[in-house]
Amino acid sequence: MTSNLYCSIAIFLAVIINISKSEMLVGGWVEHDVNKDEIKNLSKKVIHKLNAESNDMFYQFPKEILSAKSQVVSGIQYELKILVGKSSCKKNEVASVEFDETKCQEQDENARKVYTAKIWIKEWENFEEITITKDNSAENE
Repeated sequence: MTSNLYCSIAIFLAVIINISKSEMLVGGWVEHDVNKDEIKNLSKKVIHKLNAESNDMFYQFPKEILSAKSQVVSGIQYELKILVGKSSCKKNEVASVEFDETKCQEQDENARKVYTAKIWIKEWENFEEITITKDNSAENE
């Protein structure tokens, strides 16, 4: 009787562990819906940083979030691929806090660029780090 109970518990635990591993590996990447508000807000932070660090006269803006995923590390690391366009709004005419891409037109569709952004967040430390790289392999998607 006792051995049947132990055997049942062992099988139950093995099934639970197997199910949890198949859904998400710790440290593994998980895809996200690019239309979620959380992802859109992260995209805005990325574009704000991109504009702040760019020497371009014009603001850049997100045309489309191409992909979004995250992984659990020491905190959460997100990776976003964003298709970025150049607007007709000049940085010296509009303050960054007042910039609204819906009020600006895109200058040239051929000038679009794809950027990969990694956003590392540790909320308990009030820590956020954004790293942006230009994705040369995905030009003009």
